[in-house]
Amino acid sequence: MSIHFSFYNLIISCLFAGFFAPLIAQERVNLPNAPFGSAGDCVGKTLVVNCFVSETKSPWTNGEKEGIITKENSGFEWLKKQAFKWNRPPLSFQSINIGMDQDVVVPEIVHGRTVKQISKLKIHWATYALHAAGYNNVYKLYDSLKNLYQVDNVVIMVFANKEGRSYAQPAYLNAVAFNKEWFVEGAVIYKNYFDTDHVLYTGTIMHEMLHLYGAWDMYIDDNRSSDVDDIINGLFKHSIMLNDHTDLNMLTIDQMTAWRIGWIKSYLPCYEVFRNTNDPKTYWEKMPGLLPVK
Repeated sequence: MSIHFSFYNLIISCLFAGFFAPLIAQERVNLPNAPFGSAGDCVGKTLVVNCFVSETKSPWTNGEKEGIITKENSGFEWLKKQAFKWNRPPLSFQSINIGMDQDVVVPEIVHGRTVKQISKLKIHWATYALHAAGYNNVYKLYDSLKNLYQVDNVVIMVFANKEGRSYAQPAYLNAVAFNKEWFVEGAVIYKNYFDTDHVLYTGTIMHEMLHLYGAWDMYIDDNRSSDVDDIINGLFKHSIMLNDHTDLNMLTIDQMTAWRIGWIKSYLPCYEVFRNTNDPKTYWEKMPGLLPVK
């Protein structure tokens, strides 16, 4: 089945389902999105472990760190409001900061401009950063934190003092079978973007964190035609998973993302168009190992 055929089915399905209204009965399939990893469904209480990483000669300033925390907290408030709009129970976020007083220093902050480049970096950021911070067993740290703070989810947000394309690393069964510590899910957020001089958007922080709960990207795909991408931009123009480089108050949790993060069980087969660009084998399932921590 071609992408074009699949996506025009998506259009028809979306028109009947009304992405901006409750799904009609004949379009609804109750299919929970089974969570896996330290960030399960986006429900209940989440502990967010922020880790500020820099290279030896490029430290964060205190003001920069405080600015990041302020943006992250604004993002939490936005996500709480989104949950309320979807008639979900209240969300709770608690943060602890590693490297706030003194950076976690690594020999090199690797980065990439494209998804293809990122897939070749061969580094699991949550593990790499926490090892560099002195935590030798990341899984035991996760277990201790979850019990100590009595939370449902634990996510690691690595803030890197460098330019790059931010990305998330959700947990997958095969990856965790290779390395148990990869159960702990994290994202790396670079201070600056490659392609713009704008400061870091709050939406980027939330976009990457939502990936850890299972959300899928809706970005332009090289395998799709421009016509298809135009359709996506029309249907999902306010979704944070399509465009996070804007005012967060203009963005929403779309219906597919609500399903992916466990807020609803209503599934449409047309969602599979997006799964094609999120094949875990392209990312972390076959990751051979970590860069050495010196």
